[in-house]
Amino acid sequence: MLIGAYFLSRLSYTVNLYKSADEAASPINLIQYINRFGGGQQTMEFSLFVGEKHRLPIRLVVYRLPQEVYRKRQKAAIKTAKRKGRRARLSYLKFLKYSFFMTNVPADVWPKEALGTLYRLRWQVELTFKHWKSLFCIDLLKGTRLERIRCLLYGCLIVILTVQRLLALAARQAENEGRELSFDKAIQWLLRQDRFLKAFVARQFDTLMRKLLGNLRRLLKAKRKRRTTRQLITQQVGYLDSFSDSSEELDNGLAAGSYA
Repeated sequence: MLIGAYFLSRLSYTVNLYKSADEAASPINLIQYINRFGGGQQTMEFSLFVGEKHRLPIRLVVYRLPQEVYRKRQKAAIKTAKRKGRRARLSYLKFLKYSFFMTNVPADVWPKEALGTLYRLRWQVELTFKHWKSLFCIDLLKGTRLERIRCLLYGCLIVILTVQRLLALAARQAENEGRELSFDKAIQWLLRQDRFLKAFVARQFDTLMRKLLGNLRRLLKAKRKRRTTRQLITQQVGYLDSFSDSSEELDNGLAAGSYA
């Protein structure tokens, strides 16, 4: 059902695209289409349609990845398929040469060069909601009365805002030491043994903060050569420029599953 909303999403390998909204139209061979109409550019854009029954017009933005990057992706896909007792499809290995993004946001609002970076921002928002659900259970609101639901929701949001303030201070200290705070580890530490609850009731956040900083080394992310998504966003590194790091992270399109 179409609701008139804007969206930005990755293109999955299994999703068909079409040149027209005609329901009788056959799906395109995407790689052949890129080779024919992409002009060999590093960043390409195509006006296509998606959807089996209700065809939705989209902008498909395609980034051609550096050779060393897609070779790593292909190698990982072959290894995954072999582990599952299958062979990786040639069409999927060709698919991994690119990063694909779909959106219906107009080009004068979001130019094609910006979509990869914007998707990173969107992914950070999704991770935030994941934390809220998995660690703060904001999606579990017991009861039916409107007043009760509002109290539970507002109370949870107050807790989240307070925790985020503590984590921001800890993250700044970690950055001063050239490291990055693991928000998962830090939140779990705060919730363990009711540390946060006890500090909240007693209004002893200064004491809690000192203890948090005292345990900071246990709450850091592992050291790695490549820059993190947060660092790339903070440093305003363009999507394709980010692959210049010596170690490249397999993106969410590959992480979603190896199609073999």
